[in-house]
Amino acid sequence: MGSLDANPAAFPAFNDGSFQPLNPDDVRAYLHKAVDFITDYYNNVESMPVLPDVKPGYLQDELTASPPVHSAPFDVTMKELRSSVVPGMTHWASPNFFAFFPSTNSAAAIAGELIASSLNTVGFTWQAAPAATEMEVLALDWLAQLLRLPTSFMNSTSAGRGTGGGVILGTTSEAMLVTLVAARDAALRRSGSIGVSGITRLVVYAADQTHSTFFKACRLAGFDPANIRSIPTGPETDYGLDPTKLLEIMRADADAGLVPTYICATVGTTSSNAVDPVGAVADVAAMFVTIATRR
Repeated sequence: MGSLDANPAAFPAFNDGSFQPLNPDDVRAYLHKAVDFITDYYNNVESMPVLPDVKPGYLQDELTASPPVHSAPFDVTMKELRSSVVPGMTHWASPNFFAFFPSTNSAAAIAGELIASSLNTVGFTWQAAPAATEMEVLALDWLAQLLRLPTSFMNSTSAGRGTGGGVILGTTSEAMLVTLVAARDAALRRSGSIGVSGITRLVVYAADQTHSTFFKACRLAGFDPANIRSIPTGPETDYGLDPTKLLEIMRADADAGLVPTYICATVGTTSSNAVDPVGAVADVAAMFVTIATRR
């Protein structure tokens, strides 16, 4: 990491003019050490303080503020990982961690990460990584079946190619942004906007219990902050989104010449574990589309 090695002779692969970033023998040796580290970490994580006792900027003092002049042996990196990085971690994998989400790791997932990294898959297109693309398509079809979704959500059906599918995204925040952009562009097309000239008329909706990342994603997607509706909730709906109130606000916006574009429903909010009535919200959306079409 930040260590300097004053002896370039320790790295003959670089001194003879060759560059060998991937040596199979190194891969085996490094992975054995990495696996030992991972195993030791999980054996001891329960005894570590969940929150680290460090100050902002601590790592710059632990390592160096400037990049190293020479590469360091892998053992030096592992030593610094144990002495400087691990003490600065919040240990989500600890059984004593009770905030936010529990650890989502598993032995299979850790092994899968190692293998995926070694394969160095770049899934730009089907041709760039056929197996990766096929696996994503298959996994999403499995998920649709497990959730008992209609066949319209499937990539492939018994009748052939389906109309559904999608991609696997890394986080909920990323998924919200992608769907917001898709809804934005669809609404612009429906409203006859030239380019994005009509974006200031688009409106999005969510309950006030919705995670703050939704409102950040709306800003990233270009929605006017004045057109982001945070609908108040209360104990009468268990802090879930009120479909009647939602429809009233959407109608008022439409009457004002705005374009209702997106509704975010949450099943278990982070702040209060509120559950929005997804079915009723979907009915409101469908009802409003019917009303808007008739106008």
